[in-house]
Amino acid sequence: VVNITVSAEFGYGGAPGYYAEGEGSGVIIDEDGYILTNNHVVENASAIIVRLQTGQEFTATVIGSDPRTDVALVKIEPHTSLPIAPLGDSENLHVGDWVVAIGSPLGLDFTVTAGIVSALGRRDVHPDGRELYENFIQTDASINPGNSGGPLLNLRGEVVGINTAVNRLGQGIGFAIPINMVKVLIPQLLETGTVRRSCIGVHIQPLTRELALSYGLDRPLGALVVSVTTGGPGEDAGLETGDVILRFNGEDIEESGELPWLASVAGVGNTVEVAVLENLYRMANWKIDDASQAWEKEHSNRVRFDVTVPADGERVVSYTVHYNC
Repeated sequence: VVNITVSAEFGYGGAPGYYAEGEGSGVIIDEDGYILTNNHVVENASAIIVRLQTGQEFTATVIGSDPRTDVALVKIEPHTSLPIAPLGDSENLHVGDWVVAIGSPLGLDFTVTAGIVSALGRRDVHPDGRELYENFIQTDASINPGNSGGPLLNLRGEVVGINTAVNRLGQGIGFAIPINMVKVLIPQLLETGTVRRSCIGVHIQPLTRELALSYGLDRPLGALVVSVTTGGPGEDAGLETGDVILRFNGEDIEESGELPWLASVAGVGNTVEVAVLENLYRMANWKIDDASQAWEKEHSNRVRFDVTVPADGERVVSYTVHYNC
């Protein structure tokens, strides 16, 4: 775990500005000096200083960053190989598991706090008003300003999350990015410094309980298509307003908020298989209990689409309730 100090210059209209300093944390993931942290820690930085627990200081450069997940990868040039933190599997976390947060809260370097996993899959958090892909781990381990970018560890010492936010209106409510989300991004950050995302060209929203019953579902699940982007891959595949996406690329969609992330990492140009419960106008009266049955039932009212996934550029406007190409 490292301490990160950043300097940034702010000016207007080409006039000389002023310098501001900020502080955060990071975690070494490669012995050659690659460090994970938050994008908001190093964003707009003109200088980045990384301090190790040994007291050594190094100038760091940003290798890549992704504002939509608040992840950044920076690098220092160490004189010797560095100890690294192993990356764990955040899918193995359960509510109630003990976790440890390490960082430099409020300037107190290398502070260790402990708590439990309070919740998984938190969405609609919007830390500091930022629109992110949200699937946060919630913990009551103390996370304060300066902890940002530091690791959330399980009791085996594996990184299961990157601490990113705290609810300032409450106590014991902190959030971390699941490490499995981060691991998907690291190859692109290393190769290009940015993340190129895919999309399927639909706007979605959750199903209410009443809507679920009207579709023959015994509970809300999947993602309800509320509009289809003209000329997008979804339209080309035959998706229509009112369809319910139950499975995407082999993953059951339990909540609509899961689909944007899965679509974004499906891979530009790849073909994926989508299980869809057709809209009320087109659907037959099949009783569907859950996504798995909808997929496996040989004669159920489902459709398999081959969807070619294009790049979305900067056209994504919201990932909280809906998204588009």
